Amino acid sequence: MNERETKVEKILDGLFREIPHLMKNFHRSMDKIFGLNKSQIMVFSLLHRGKKGLKEISEQSHISKGMLSVAVQSLVEKGYVQRVEDKNDRRRNILTVTSRGEKLIGEIEEKIKRYVKDNLYILSDEELDTLIRAIEIFKKISKNITNKQRRR
Repeated sequence: MNERETKVEKILDGLFREIPHLMKNFHRSMDKIFGLNKSQIMVFSLLHRGKKGLKEISEQSHISKGMLSVAVQSLVEKGYVQRVEDKNDRRRNILTVTSRGEKLIGEIEEKIKRYVKDNLYILSDEELDTLIRAIEIFKKISKNITNKQRRR
């Protein structure tokens, strides 16, 4: 393995180990603070961007329909989400965030910002600059992946 391949392997190892660990800790914190699990937060996040049907949410979140049904039902029972009958297809329900849910989303966004900021403050200025550059690189990688998918 040459030096470049070694670097790529080190990056992959870091990404596959650290990002899931970081996300697990993040979701654990959100569960403790708001009583919402990972699936519920994902559903909430998608619905915050606009009303959607279950199939659409399942496709975008990669959550199984069974787990999704449980997450949605819990959000409905808590009063954060409501089901509305689709005017074009009565067999289909559209999910929307309630005013109570919108209020909670605002609180969640503030807590997330605070959580991330608190954890970023441990970094030096040099490390913050490195992280900014890394984010730009992730954007480049993401754009490349998107372009490849469009060509298929």
